[in-house]
Amino acid sequence: MSELQRTPANRRAARLVTASIVAGGLALAGGSAYANSQKAEPVPAAAPVAARPAADPAPSVDPEQAARDGFYAAGYTYDDAVALGAQWNLDSFEAKAEGGRRLAAGETLPIAPGSAPAAVEAPGESGSDADSAALDAYFAAGYDYDDAVALGKIWNVDFYEAKVTGGQKLIAGETLPVAP
Repeated sequence: MSELQRTPANRRAARLVTASIVAGGLALAGGSAYANSQKAEPVPAAAPVAARPAADPAPSVDPEQAARDGFYAAGYTYDDAVALGAQWNLDSFEAKAEGGRRLAAGETLPIAPGSAPAAVEAPGESGSDADSAALDAYFAAGYDYDDAVALGKIWNVDFYEAKVTGGQKLIAGETLPVAP
C-alpha cells in the first residue's frame, strides 16, 4: 500500500468517490427501469401541414456581379473601368458595376469599349499588366464570378487568382475545366 492510501483522509475520500459512483449507477439503472416499465401511449397524429411556397433562391454573393459581367460582355476592359472610374470618381471595381448598370439601362458610356490606354497602377497596388490581360481574356470568354469560385475550388486558390489563372490559360489556348 502506498503512503497516500494509508492516511485516513485519503481513505475517506476514496470511499466517498466509490459511494458516489455506485449511487449514480443505481440511480441511472433505477431511472431506466422506471422509464422502461411505463406503458407507451400512442402519439396523436399531427394535423396535415399545408405545402409551403418554394423559397426564393439564395442571393448571389455579389449582387453587382451581373452588372460587371454586362460591362465585360459589351467589350469593355479593366483599363476602360479605370478610365471611367476617374471620370465618375469611383474605383475601377465600382466603375465596372456602374458601367454595367448604365449599359443595361440603355445608356452609352462616355468611352468606346477597349479604347482606354493601359492603366498605370499605384505603387503597392496588386496585379500587373499581365494580370489585366488575363482578366480581360477571362471575362471576354464569357466567364464570371461564379465560374471563378468554381475554378478556385478546383485549383485551391481564391476567386481572384482563379480569374487570373483562367485568363492566362485561355491566352495560352487551353480549355478551362468549367464552361462559361
